[in-house]
Amino acid sequence: MTGQAAERAPAAMGGRARWLRGQLRNIAPFLTLLFLVVFFSAASPSFTTLGNLANILTQVSVTAMIAVGLTFVILCAEIDLSVAAIANATGIVVAFFTLQDASVNIANLPLPSALAIVLALASCLLLGAITAFGITRIGIPSFIMTLAMLQIGAGISAMLVRGQIAYAVPPLIDTLGGGSLGPVPYLVIVAAIPWISTGFL
Repeated sequence: MTGQAAERAPAAMGGRARWLRGQLRNIAPFLTLLFLVVFFSAASPSFTTLGNLANILTQVSVTAMIAVGLTFVILCAEIDLSVAAIANATGIVVAFFTLQDASVNIANLPLPSALAIVLALASCLLLGAITAFGITRIGIPSFIMTLAMLQIGAGISAMLVRGQIAYAVPPLIDTLGGGSLGPVPYLVIVAAIPWISTGFL
């Protein structure tokens, strides 16, 4: 009995060591983030201010919104290469349907702000539906289909603005992008809503 216990002890220790290595692999990104926060806090007194925190959250908000959809794509063992191009094309479409300054040399089609936003969202939905149809109904691999949609999104952006920079957007978009509710930017609130509604936060 003592011999069996002695044989089981190394196996148990090996199992605990493997479990510990697995846990360290899982928490390594969080430990790295914690180290960076401590390092930059010591290196710069302005790093740990509320203003800088709001600035960081604002910068990552767009990425956080896109990451919600990509999380479900990755959970389904698929990939989407077109998200940045589709997001860019949606912004270009809403700018195309917004009255631009005379210095912006594009032949756009100014429409009421609400209609411009609806058309931009509808275009985004249409491009996503085409991608979904190609993958789920035709059977095109997601890598190929989203790579093609990446090129389509880039082509739409280039066709609508022809290399010009369109600055003007509807007031609602401008408010959501640059305004704040007290100390919290609207963009951070909008980014947090899908994460909270899907249960990730």
